[in-house]
Amino acid sequence: MTGIGVKIEMTHNRIERNRRIDMRKHPGTGKVFAHQCSPEHTVINFQQDQGGFSGIVFLCGSCYLIRLGAVDESFGGQIRAGENTFASRTFPVNLFGNTINHAVQSNQSSNIMGYLGRFAPSPTGPLHFGSLIAALASYLDAKAHDGKWLVRIEDIDETRCNPSHTTDILRTLETFGLKWDGVIQTQTARKALYGATLEELRVRGVVYACACSRKEIADSAIAGLEGPVYPGTCRSKGFTDHGNAIRVRTSNEKISFTDLVQGKVEQRIESAIGDFIVKRRDGLFAYQLAVVADDAEQAITHVVRGADLLDSTARQIHLQRLLGHPTPEYLHIPVAVNELGQKLSKQTLATAVATATACDVLRVALSFLGQHTKNVQTASSVDEILDVATRNWDRGRIPRARTLPAGLVP
Repeated sequence: MTGIGVKIEMTHNRIERNRRIDMRKHPGTGKVFAHQCSPEHTVINFQQDQGGFSGIVFLCGSCYLIRLGAVDESFGGQIRAGENTFASRTFPVNLFGNTINHAVQSNQSSNIMGYLGRFAPSPTGPLHFGSLIAALASYLDAKAHDGKWLVRIEDIDETRCNPSHTTDILRTLETFGLKWDGVIQTQTARKALYGATLEELRVRGVVYACACSRKEIADSAIAGLEGPVYPGTCRSKGFTDHGNAIRVRTSNEKISFTDLVQGKVEQRIESAIGDFIVKRRDGLFAYQLAVVADDAEQAITHVVRGADLLDSTARQIHLQRLLGHPTPEYLHIPVAVNELGQKLSKQTLATAVATATACDVLRVALSFLGQHTKNVQTASSVDEILDVATRNWDRGRIPRARTLPAGLVP
């Protein structure tokens, strides 16, 4: 079984010759997949079907990434990648029993990665001023660096999200001139990706089922960064997944990163958070797992978002390292709070941004982000404001604070 042509849509710039990857069988489905656990992590998931191979292929980490693909015909077809890819070459794939060998036909190596940012709102309500600030900052940072700006709807928590809010959010972004690149992605349509990601963690032996209730954890835990620290009660109990949450193992190794606004951040997850949930007992995938899978699959290079998620970043980096995914650059802007110091949100009754005064709202948002507003005072359209703001965007002027008062918004 040789000579299957595979069209690789590359998003990373390091490719090795003649890589050997151990073939394994998926314990649940019996599908054959290949797995390379190294700094250049590779995952391949082939399904044998009537003598041919078809299925999903993931090649990720520091080597290259294939999106979703399918073999056109048995042995001799091509595996086609999905959207938002940057370059393509064709590689023959030779199958030798339990080994797969990538013979790379080109020894060229070029840096084909550009800036790829994203805005990822949760549709739990209309777009308020706090969310608009995050959208604006991520948009301007991408466009100021000649990058692409994607929009992803983070509706993984179906108990809180409403499709009508998704429509409203997108309409509001358009009203404010924030035009996205590519196709809108929704997390509810990406559950297969999250399942495959969880299975990768399972193969690595870093997840386990947890039967603890919140009360049991609170009774036996110490206070941590975001509440009780999970003490690892179920780590070695061997519970089945049925009816239980799934947690990922952590350690007290210090995770450090330098935020482009907030500066150096350090966290020891085991003592600050504990082993954290990647799939809830109700069957929903957890935010931390979904966002890591999404950012890797979409090849996001820069994450610009509110500082309320700053403390989550170490957990996401932990998962990225376990999975062999690259870590993007992070930039956390101050969160807009009301007069009581509460984050603007549906829970604090934050109102939708006024689209009728979009130009005035954009000026206030730019001021909140510390940007020069003199040149946009006479602008007569949102497009003109965004054009000027993009040319004058300065990360160094964003306040190094976790929260700031929203003030009076038109």
